Amino acid sequence: MLAILLPLAIALFAWWFSTGAILWLVRGRHLMAIASTPQGGALIGALLGGVAIAGLGLACLARDDLSVTGAYQGFFAALLVWAAVEIGFLTGRVTGPNQLQLPAQARGWHRFKLASATVLHHEGLIVLLGLSVLAVCWGQANAVAVWVYLALAMLRLSAKLNLFLGVRFAAAEFLPARLHYLASYFRIGRASPLLPLSTLGWVAVTLWLANCAFEAQLALDTGAALGGNVVWSQIGLAGTGQASALWLVTALVGLGALEHLFLLAPIGEAALWRWALRSGAEVSAPVQTDADAAQRGRTSLSPKQVNNNHANSGNLHPVPRTGCPILPPAREPVFSRHPLEAARE
Repeated sequence: MLAILLPLAIALFAWWFSTGAILWLVRGRHLMAIASTPQGGALIGALLGGVAIAGLGLACLARDDLSVTGAYQGFFAALLVWAAVEIGFLTGRVTGPNQLQLPAQARGWHRFKLASATVLHHEGLIVLLGLSVLAVCWGQANAVAVWVYLALAMLRLSAKLNLFLGVRFAAAEFLPARLHYLASYFRIGRASPLLPLSTLGWVAVTLWLANCAFEAQLALDTGAALGGNVVWSQIGLAGTGQASALWLVTALVGLGALEHLFLLAPIGEAALWRWALRSGAEVSAPVQTDADAAQRGRTSLSPKQVNNNHANSGNLHPVPRTGCPILPPAREPVFSRHPLEAARE
């Protein structure tokens, strides 16, 4: 029983603590003041690179280790590399070429192109670091880091698509003020068909992985397959650490399914990281609903117009690459009401 509960508990704690630690870091007022300078940008880049290199180094150490220890090393290696992705994004250093709010008249393919441009560099970093992890573990017996990183990337992509197409609820507290323009690309209030389908899909994947992990654990406990299941061994989950690796991936995917559930129901998940959100840094931007965007549409300008003439725009403002967004005039607030209240109507 301990062999099952331990990896589940470690994955749960790692998910909770790492999320809070990154939120605390990127919301630090003094750190972000430094990061807004050219020298600070280099500091954030060095931090991002150092964390990524540490993760890749740990993956390199674990790639030949088929023990339980090797499984945990691969798991934490992937988490370190993913932490570099999160740091780059949430500090605003690696986002995308489009750093403007969504024009109210943008619809369909135009809206998708603008949304994609807000995270283009971020997606490139995910692919680049993912290929780096794959290169380190290619042809090696222990590829736990690859599968953990792949699970994180797929879960993130699923969450992004759902936020773009429509969710019922979203925690505005997690979005730093420097990334407030991203909220205009979310659809809050009505869930798209993808959200329940993807949530059920991730639950099904979790149950399937749990069954595979249980079978691997049973085989190891009874001595029927000390080397692990042959199929899983062929894809880098081998040896006596196979069951632990599967339990770690299972827990991670299950937590991802839970995060999708957060988008469906007002669970109040922000309370889990209240200690990080109270870091006293900055006020998170409210998330817009479709109703907010419609009300704003009468005075919205296109990105080109915004860049050419700031004075006539009361609601759309460019976001500098370094520092916080330029705030609108006090006489005309960006949001007429808190979006989470509108989402519950």
